[in-house]
Amino acid sequence: MEWFADAIDQLGREQGKLPDKKKSFGDKRSKRSLVAKKDDRFAKFGAAIDRAEDKVEATAHSMQKEIEKNVEGIDKTKKSNDESEKDVKKDMEGCSPGKKDGDGKDVPMYLLAKDGTVQQLLPDGTLKPVDKNDTSGIHGLLESDGKAWRPESRAEKREVGVQDGEGKVVKSTRVDPYKDPLGQATQLARYANDDYETKHNYAAGRYIDPSDKSKELILIGRSDRGMHSERVIGYSLIRKGKQEGLDEVFTERAPCQKRNSRCDAWLAKHFGEHTKVTDAVPYDQLNGKREEGNVLHQAYVEKLKKAHGR
Repeated sequence: MEWFADAIDQLGREQGKLPDKKKSFGDKRSKRSLVAKKDDRFAKFGAAIDRAEDKVEATAHSMQKEIEKNVEGIDKTKKSNDESEKDVKKDMEGCSPGKKDGDGKDVPMYLLAKDGTVQQLLPDGTLKPVDKNDTSGIHGLLESDGKAWRPESRAEKREVGVQDGEGKVVKSTRVDPYKDPLGQATQLARYANDDYETKHNYAAGRYIDPSDKSKELILIGRSDRGMHSERVIGYSLIRKGKQEGLDEVFTERAPCQKRNSRCDAWLAKHFGEHTKVTDAVPYDQLNGKREEGNVLHQAYVEKLKKAHGR
């Protein structure tokens, strides 16, 4: 924005010159008046010059007013732009969990994909492969090939799924995703993926190793072609028998309630009905408010995209 400030300075200098020119016209006119009184030969000539200067002065006055208006407008625009830049910066800083978690710790973050690929999500919004010497505890959740487990056979899918007759569900509460650490993690994941499509829902889970409470991770998943985001992060925990390590879950949209997924019932079955679950927008399928939830989700993602400068 340096050119913007230079333009304002230049207009300001031009504005300052106009009153000086006006004063100069007045001084010269006084001198011509004295000459005309002494010699009538200069009277008509002086009057013609006076009329010309009147026009120039009027034009200069009009220009001055216009410049003043433009400078004032530019000042307001610059101020507005500066404030917008500050707002974007504030929002961007707000959705970066790398600045520390709620208890002041740096918590490693990992982005899981539908195909089981796992990448480490860094606080600056970049992704990198999981280091083979990573000691965070992530390797304890992965298969020997370094991927998160995914059900393939019908029997496996049934085992880690949820049936229609299973009625217990988790209850989700609303939080501010710009302030919630797990909400911030999903925002950073969208930034890293450059993904602002509302067909994708992002979820994040806080995992604390049951056998070593010092090992805490944030697992992030994105819904993708039939696999919901909650399951993207949860399947490997079920496979490893570490469901109790899932301390809490954040999902952009509240967990779905209808078959075939029923994520509210799926979370309750595999992780406990009292698992802490939070969301950014409601998603009430049972009371005919599914589209309302989609509209709110779209508005949330569009705001996030703007905050990220994308």
